[in-house]
Amino acid sequence: MRSHFKDPREWPTEEADLASYGADHLRVITHHFADILDWVCCDRGQARHQEWPSAKVVIKALPQVQQGKVWADFLTDPERLQSFPNLLMVVELILMLSLSTAACERGFSAMKRIKTDWRSNLSVDMLWKLLCISIEGPAVANFDAERVVQRWLSAGQRACWV
Repeated sequence: MRSHFKDPREWPTEEADLASYGADHLRVITHHFADILDWVCCDRGQARHQEWPSAKVVIKALPQVQQGKVWADFLTDPERLQSFPNLLMVVELILMLSLSTAACERGFSAMKRIKTDWRSNLSVDMLWKLLCISIEGPAVANFDAERVVQRWLSAGQRACWV
C-alpha cells in the first residue's frame, strides 16, 4: 500500500474520489496476507466492504490535526476497536510493514561492526544485547558514560582473570 494510505491528510478531498479511495489497495493487501488475516479470524470481506467505507467517513469528519494520528487513536480506542475490528487488524498489519530495507541493512551493518574476528565467540544473547544498544540506543554523542561507570564501580567485586 502506498505510504499516504496511512495518512488521511493525503486522501482525496472530493467525496466521489474518497468513496473509491483505497479499495484496490485494501483488496491487494487482504489477498496477499489472507493466510495471516484468516488465522487471526479477520473477516476480510467485512473489512473491505463495510468497515473501510465507514471508517473513511468517520476519519474525514475529524479535524485535520487529529487525522495525523488517527490510526494510533483508533487502535487504542475501545469504541473504535469494536466498530472496526477487522479493518484495524489489516491496519495493524499495514503499519508494521517496512516501506524499505534500510532498517534491515542498518541491522546487518551493526552486526558486522559488532561481530568481528576478535569477537567471533559472542553468545547469541550477548550479540542481541549489543545489537539492540547499537541500533536502538542513544547516539554516542548523547550517551552519559559517567552514570554507567558509577553503576559498574558500585556493583562490587568482579572476577579477576590474571
